[in-house]
Amino acid sequence: MNAELLEQAVKGLESTGKRPKNLHAAVIDYLTNTGESAVLVDWLMQSHRSEGSVKAPELDKPLISVVIPCYNHAEYLPDCIRSVVSQSFSELEIIVINDGSSDNTESVAKACIDAYPQHRIRYYAQPNSGLVASRNKGITRAKGEFILPLDADDLIAPSFLAQTVPVLMAHAHFGYVSTKALFFGDVNKIWPAQEFNPLSFFFMNQQTCTTLFRKSMWRELHGYRSEMVHGYEDWEFWIRATQQGWAGAQIAEPLFFYRRKKQSMLMDSRSKDVMIKEQIVRLNPAVYDASILPQVQDELTRPNWIPPRLIRENIAIRRRQAAGEEPLNHNGIAAQQEALAERVRKAIAYIVPEIAPYIAQAKPAGAADAFAALARQIIARTHKFFELQSPERAVEMAAILLAQYPLEKLAVTHAMQTLARAGNIAPAHALGGFYLSLWHWDRDILEFFSQLFSIQASIAESPAQKLGLYEGAALFAPHSSRAFGELYAFEVQAGMLSVAERTLCQAMGFSHTLTDLAAPSAPAPCSATRNTARERKHIWYVADGFGASNSGVNGVTQARFMTLASLLYNDDLCDITIITPMDLGLPGAIAEFARHCHALRDKQNPPWPEWIPTVRRNAHSAMGITEQSFMQGEWLPCRLPGSKPDLIIIEGVRRLPHDYLQELGLPFACPTVYMNHNSPFHFAADITDDSSLAAMVDALRNYTVNICVAENVTKEWQAIPELAHNKSLTIHNCIREDEAAEVAAKSAAQTRAKLGLPENAFLIICLASIQVRKGQDILLDAMGAIVAEIPDAQLLLVGPVLPGFGGEGIVQQAQRSPHADRIHILGPRDNALEYLYAADLSVLPSRGEALPLSILEGMVLGTPCVASDVNGIPELVVHGETGYMFPLAQPHMLAEYVIALARDSASLASMAEKGRERYWKHFSREKHVQRWREVLMEIFACHSSDAESHQRDCAQPDAKDFSARLHR
Repeated sequence: MNAELLEQAVKGLESTGKRPKNLHAAVIDYLTNTGESAVLVDWLMQSHRSEGSVKAPELDKPLISVVIPCYNHAEYLPDCIRSVVSQSFSELEIIVINDGSSDNTESVAKACIDAYPQHRIRYYAQPNSGLVASRNKGITRAKGEFILPLDADDLIAPSFLAQTVPVLMAHAHFGYVSTKALFFGDVNKIWPAQEFNPLSFFFMNQQTCTTLFRKSMWRELHGYRSEMVHGYEDWEFWIRATQQGWAGAQIAEPLFFYRRKKQSMLMDSRSKDVMIKEQIVRLNPAVYDASILPQVQDELTRPNWIPPRLIRENIAIRRRQAAGEEPLNHNGIAAQQEALAERVRKAIAYIVPEIAPYIAQAKPAGAADAFAALARQIIARTHKFFELQSPERAVEMAAILLAQYPLEKLAVTHAMQTLARAGNIAPAHALGGFYLSLWHWDRDILEFFSQLFSIQASIAESPAQKLGLYEGAALFAPHSSRAFGELYAFEVQAGMLSVAERTLCQAMGFSHTLTDLAAPSAPAPCSATRNTARERKHIWYVADGFGASNSGVNGVTQARFMTLASLLYNDDLCDITIITPMDLGLPGAIAEFARHCHALRDKQNPPWPEWIPTVRRNAHSAMGITEQSFMQGEWLPCRLPGSKPDLIIIEGVRRLPHDYLQELGLPFACPTVYMNHNSPFHFAADITDDSSLAAMVDALRNYTVNICVAENVTKEWQAIPELAHNKSLTIHNCIREDEAAEVAAKSAAQTRAKLGLPENAFLIICLASIQVRKGQDILLDAMGAIVAEIPDAQLLLVGPVLPGFGGEGIVQQAQRSPHADRIHILGPRDNALEYLYAADLSVLPSRGEALPLSILEGMVLGTPCVASDVNGIPELVVHGETGYMFPLAQPHMLAEYVIALARDSASLASMAEKGRERYWKHFSREKHVQRWREVLMEIFACHSSDAESHQRDCAQPDAKDFSARLHR
């Protein structure tokens, strides 16, 4: 089940207080194994917390001591303490350690003591000593038999102690018991996903610090190690506990709520990940062999992972079992690794069916030296089969090795390379994608993909495909002179001389030389430099996701491409750098953008953007560049930009691009533009979260200029008091004119025949994602009246079904309709423009729109529209001249207009012609390019150092430090 459907379900329960078991289980499964959702996390938290209330404490000696260190977290402390005093198990005390806070922690803590006078809450203040010292001090003063560390900004569910205490009471040999953690804030998921096993601590952390443990265990281990001041002190604690024979358990329900913030000790420790793990290894010589560290540096970069090769084979684990139970021993580590390997095998069999038969026959992996010998033998046989022109047998050999050793990198890379060499590109791609996610952007896997993209580029017919794939090959393997050389050679051959010169500079930044690139000679700088009297500005275009792989094939994806194409067309004014997250689908998205980029076809020495993919600092530090000053937040660049920005433009839906920009941590003082594709309606009605509109307004206030795609939408945002004084502009959308021209090269009748559509039917099309906001339910309600008057009417619904936004209900309505045989749900189509061209009439009964592309596309293709009169639609449709509009309050008029046009072919033809004229006069790509040029010149003039007088006259605020403005 996807997030949208689950979110819709939980939103429907917000006011009921219900928590259906099946839905609860589905949410748990999604957040644990599939993805993130702030909506689902909030629902889980609130459903748990609603069960709690402040309980009167037991007066006997406390069984549990909850230790809360607090350093400048006064704002969170009351909520944290309330989550403790609301426990259904109340034999507890609370110890608050103020670790030298500079905020009002002391007064807040004392206010909490006053608020709960019956509860045992003790408060201690000390000079700042760090988290480890604070926890140890609190535990030293604790009176309870069991200890629960809890950071001041975190929470526990009301049943946390009621579920964990009985486990320790029933199992004397258990030293601790935890629950899964529900992350909220900047990360929204359940952790960990793996099944809990104490022996896994030696190579993988599985629980947070908020774990209930025996004070006697803490005393035996001499507490948290004072050396662990940079983080992971709890993981190191669990490693020592395991080596000393202490076992434990983990409750599957997430009863600990872990606040994840951009600036936190955890985030700081992630940036020092390798250093801290090396420290753990050196501090525990009884567990690890530190002499092997130089051999495993690449593996150490994987998050939450200490390479198992570091674990000593003769590790001594203390026997501490209960009667009749097996002791922990080092042989269990191998069993754990084999269990992990088996899970990987199952995933591979599902993802790559070609390998599934060999997975079923796989034997448990043997020792490392056995693998080395077998690998040499199989790789030799694989090469031999290729020489004998037997690629199927070569794939069989590689599959056998991978099936037995799915966690050995050589087996993985050999399998991918063999599949690709045998021509099985899709399976090779799927296998590589799986391991890329498993091993967090591993360099060897990236190099494989780079080679794969190069192979695909060499056989691609389209220049756009070649450019995107060669660009992707260089992005995925920046240390490969081969990848840069192929990209450079293509650019020179395509006449992209300025771009080729930039590629050469990028290659030199990775220590490549022209000789290394094995490419044509570099173009002379004078030949590559465009002749312009104006100094070009540098624009950073920041996108939270690029292309279909992230945001889907939809209007916003196309609009992003159009924005970038128009910016590039103004290359005498500006150069473009695109900042976007690294993604396996990025090369394909770049190729798709190249297909839409008319500057590549229209200009000599055509412009092309500089691509700067980013990776998260905490998860992909081996790929990102840490020693740089461009990005100071949660993301790192994979290559260095050629210049700082003079202007930053973000574009997208809702707050997603704004949130990504915040996370980048850009320290530049330059103007900023938000290209916004939503109207306020999208937040006030389409999303039920009451705070979503306020949050969007707060985001928009930070930008120098807000740009909307419709004048009416611009006015709607300006009508909000907080945005009344912000600089707001309008740039209307345009469409894929080249693609529309290709479609219109044939007659509509020929296209209808090609698509297998009935020749004489009156075809009505609704080209939109199927959801309540798009209003297909209104159109379905009108079908009875339409069919009664137009017996040959047929309806085509083209677009994806969005279950989380009412799409499934609309599909069910269509299926139950008495005219279901006339309603055709076609889903998303790559050739959607052909269906639009073949139709007689387009209908868009939306409840909310900005400036819909489907109407613009219909104008160019000669397909008139009947549409609702909301938001930006009246700027497109001239009522009675290029189409008809109906008020949502009078839905019966939709049917009346459809019937009128179906009966009046002359009016239909006249509207088609006038619609074409209107598009080319007001909304063409040429107009789009010119409008962007005007906006850029105005912004650059207002923020130019030599245009102070002009700047004073500009109706917009002065540029301020962007980072400060975003984080105020």
